Amino acid sequence: MTKTATAEAERSRKLWIRAISIISAAIVLSIGGVVYYGTIVLPAQNAARDVAACKIYVKGSNDAAVAFMKEGSATDHKPSVTTAINNYMKILFTANNLSYNQANPNGSVAASFIQISKARLALDTSSSTALMSGFNSVYSAASDTLSLCQSVLTAAHVPVPTLAPATTPSSSPSSTK
Repeated sequence: MTKTATAEAERSRKLWIRAISIISAAIVLSIGGVVYYGTIVLPAQNAARDVAACKIYVKGSNDAAVAFMKEGSATDHKPSVTTAINNYMKILFTANNLSYNQANPNGSVAASFIQISKARLALDTSSSTALMSGFNSVYSAASDTLSLCQSVLTAAHVPVPTLAPATTPSSSPSSTK
């Protein structure tokens, strides 16, 4: 082999080494990026989504409880349990839907919102007895979700919104208006 042929072969070999090194570095960086995203970025995004969903849900749950208590303690008309339950559920289901759309779809918070939706699907409004039974099921799922959301917010060091005061509606509303 001549000197120029040897030099040309050496340059070709170095070019291949550089190309393989660059490709290997790109592959290693890509794998590292995927691992970093999967272990650091995605869990943080999912936690932030759950916190946002829980903020919405806790506020909605509080508003639903206030609506229930407001009807139960109404003084301008005779309070109706059916109306109180319907007011509660309307606000709760709206909050549940908004919260579910914010939550991490594969997390326990979203699964909790799904339990409320399942209880809603089983709700029978054909009679007051059926409505009360369905309300108990919805209220149980809503309470479980509220507890979960309070723990999610506490773990994220986010202040939990103030809950509705636990007041008991009067059984005989006054006629002052």
